[in-house]
Amino acid sequence: MSVGSQTLARLRSVNIPSGSLLTFAMLAGVTGAPLASIHFVGWAPGTQTLFAVAILAILFAWWLSRCRMSSWLILGIGLVSDISVAYIVASEAFPGPTDGLSNFVALFGDTIEWVQLRQSGEINVEQPLGVSVGESWELLRDLYFRLENWFRSAFAFQVSRDNVVFLFWMTMAAWGMGFFCSWAAYRRHSPLLALIPGALALGINITYVGPDWVPFVIFLSAALGLTVHLRVEVLESKWTASGIHYSSRLRRTVLASTIGVIALVVVLSVALPRATENPVAEAFWTYLGDDWSTVETGIQRLFGGVSNPAGAALAGRESLHLHGPQPFRPNGTMIIESTSPHYWRGQTFDIYTGQDWRSTYRELTDRKPGQPIEEAFDLKARVPVRTNIEMLGFNTSVLVAPGKVVHVNRDYLVQVEDAADRVQDYASIRATRRVGHRLVYSVDSTVSDATIEQLRNAPTEYPDWVRTYLELPTMPERVKQLAFRLGEIGDNVFDRVLAVEFFMRRFPFAVDVPELPGDRDATDYFIFEARSGSASMIASTMAVLVRALDIPSRIVNGFVFGDYDAPTNRFFVNPEHAHTWVEVYFPNYGWLAFEPSGFRIPVQRSTAAGSNHGSQNPNGSSLGPVFDNLVDELELMGGNHGSSGFSPLSAGEPSAVGRFFGNIFGLLVALGVILGIVALTLLSTAGVSAARNHLEAPSTSVQRTYARMMRTARRAGYNAAAAETPEQTSQRLHSWLFPASETIFVEGLSPPEAVTTAYMRATYSQHRVTRSERRAVDREWQIIRKRLLLHTFRPGQILDWFQRG
Repeated sequence: MSVGSQTLARLRSVNIPSGSLLTFAMLAGVTGAPLASIHFVGWAPGTQTLFAVAILAILFAWWLSRCRMSSWLILGIGLVSDISVAYIVASEAFPGPTDGLSNFVALFGDTIEWVQLRQSGEINVEQPLGVSVGESWELLRDLYFRLENWFRSAFAFQVSRDNVVFLFWMTMAAWGMGFFCSWAAYRRHSPLLALIPGALALGINITYVGPDWVPFVIFLSAALGLTVHLRVEVLESKWTASGIHYSSRLRRTVLASTIGVIALVVVLSVALPRATENPVAEAFWTYLGDDWSTVETGIQRLFGGVSNPAGAALAGRESLHLHGPQPFRPNGTMIIESTSPHYWRGQTFDIYTGQDWRSTYRELTDRKPGQPIEEAFDLKARVPVRTNIEMLGFNTSVLVAPGKVVHVNRDYLVQVEDAADRVQDYASIRATRRVGHRLVYSVDSTVSDATIEQLRNAPTEYPDWVRTYLELPTMPERVKQLAFRLGEIGDNVFDRVLAVEFFMRRFPFAVDVPELPGDRDATDYFIFEARSGSASMIASTMAVLVRALDIPSRIVNGFVFGDYDAPTNRFFVNPEHAHTWVEVYFPNYGWLAFEPSGFRIPVQRSTAAGSNHGSQNPNGSSLGPVFDNLVDELELMGGNHGSSGFSPLSAGEPSAVGRFFGNIFGLLVALGVILGIVALTLLSTAGVSAARNHLEAPSTSVQRTYARMMRTARRAGYNAAAAETPEQTSQRLHSWLFPASETIFVEGLSPPEAVTTAYMRATYSQHRVTRSERRAVDREWQIIRKRLLLHTFRPGQILDWFQRG
């Protein structure tokens, strides 16, 4: 026999039960679905290795579970192997399975060449094996220093952008999830323990990126199948140990029935409409949202280099791409009431890379209700504005507001460059939790009332913190020449910006534009080739041209006014009102909005010399006196909005659970869903029971009924003597359950005696129990069970439970 035939014969001789293979397939689905959800989102490069890591962990835990060692020792080995595998994978110190063979061949060839060189007298060449080991050691050391820096950043509350550390933790999660699930399934035979890690991983990822149906369907199918399969295996093991005979077709029948039920459950879970108000989710965000948001903020800080395409809930988007789907596309609605309608600002971006815009403002500093953002107010020609905003259905924490925010009437966060320094500018204001279904707040802010003449005479000396808004990468020469030509039109900053704005408004708006080439500057490509694009591309081009004229500018994501409703004096803002525009900085007057998109109305400015509301505080003194005057002006302006005045909305919100169940329709829907789940559970149980009764031998069924009777009797307080025979037990049980005055007999036997007699016949006699006898035993068991339930829930027995517990 050849060596290959012998190897094949040994492989065939390995005894792997079919149940283990089925369990492995379901475990692969339970662990692979969350990993697929993580990988295809594109958090960071290198996550495709997580699948192989999880599969190896499942196989390793399966092998350990078959060994004669304690569960604690297995878990200890799993923890050590988890750290080791994650360290090796993240450091890339050793080649993976796909590169291992090619690297070995290359190393072998280099070694032969080195030996030949040594023989020829060239001894200055290093040994390839030593070089390879040295490189691996340097990679291991590099990861050690990366982890050290990461922990140092964590304890110092600094931002870390090292994606290698993120891959290290993800690899640990993949190995730990696969190992724990496999151990729980093969050693503990517990589907609940096996499903917990995958459910947590999938739930956390969905929390960040939204519904991901394909991984969810795979996980749900595998989870339901694993639950049923492990339960059948446990029952078969018990029956085999007890010598109970059961049909060999039982597993196949249950598997076929399970597949149908799982398919039905999965289809219903995906196809049925979802409730627009989830009381559980709303209760979570209402009462625990602040704590969870703190966790999200910490995660975003520790993994600052990770890219979340759906946008994080709290920590501010790092970039705005100029091609493909735009990140700022909320699905919610806003109802806004304001003393002065304006653009509703969301978030600003300050760095242009040539391909996208990024925000260097990554720190979040907290503010209490009514606490101002800045300590000083040094802008001129500002008009105070009070705005009441109700946000509905937003998966973000960004709070929109007109102009420059003074303060908010609830706890809020400010996205700044450095939380330790004095706040001079901010990228956004944010709630301390995700908006969720509903969030209400009031914001006091100021908007510019500077006239055209004032802006034309504005100074051109910019403070140091504004210099960031002048930075540009290396630009194509023709873009610079175009900017200079536009700048020659005006003799002051304002007129030059107007010239660029007028030029940009000639470009048409378009959504289906060609993809931005990876080696092209977005501004150059838009002006000279694409010549049409989205609002983000148009605004980006204007901001770049303005910066090319040494004028500070940035782009802003937010919303335009919305649809005005005259009877209620409110604006209704929907997703179609999401917009991107440009802001230009003017010393003494702050950031002013400009509208480069031709399909939007240009920003209107006063031509007459009006009152200068900001000139009362030219030297940047304390905010206190100016803020008092601002509040007085707001109260005077409130008289124009009805007899009730214009007061801030309450930051407190009614309970989401109370709102849901206060709606009778929602209550009926909830009851219908609960009844449907109960009915489906009962039908599934009845179906499994019917299949078992049909396939199970009558003798086995009678033995199982007797075991249930004794188990239920012990729970009800019956103490069976260890040396009793089944016949003696049945007589004592009859005396305990049935008073002497009752005469309930079937063929001269009481119910306990009838069940026991059939059990002894099925176990110790050659007589074969018939199906009619089994049905008679089932009827007697129903009578016994009712009596046992009365004994189980009597006050004395319940008190005994508590005493034993």
